[in-house]
Amino acid sequence: RCSCKKSKCLKLYCECFASGSYCLDSCACGNCSNRQEHEDVVSETRQLIQSRNPLAFAPRVISPAEVVRVCQAFVSSNSLIFVSPAAAAIPAATSKHKRGCNCKKSLCLKKYCECFQSEVGCSDACKCRGCKNTFGAKQGDDFFVVCIATVNAGT
Repeated sequence: RCSCKKSKCLKLYCECFASGSYCLDSCACGNCSNRQEHEDVVSETRQLIQSRNPLAFAPRVISPAEVVRVCQAFVSSNSLIFVSPAAAAIPAATSKHKRGCNCKKSLCLKKYCECFQSEVGCSDACKCRGCKNTFGAKQGDDFFVVCIATVNAGT
């Protein structure tokens, strides 16, 4: 649960607010506005944040199976999907952060790191320096499913 002090739990770095839930009594936050009794303020704040960033409340961690599903949704009936052999061999439990982290001093070993906080390894999408993420340091593009849509022109 969260432990926000000054944000009134109405910012994306509040775990409860970002997940779309209200703060509970077990939270250690102070001056909290992310409660059922402030529903109008919460929904207004969510709409404001979503108007600036439509993907603000979207999940930030993606699994390989989800990548394939998204690729299939965008490929038309006369297209093909190619999955790299390395990506196909990766277990379904392996997940990666969509945007990656930007750690400079934490070495991806603290909760400041979005990947570490989500308990996933860092990937090439990350811009971290000196990565020592215990869930997996940068490993290359083998994780990502290569989704190539090729349209059969005239054949």
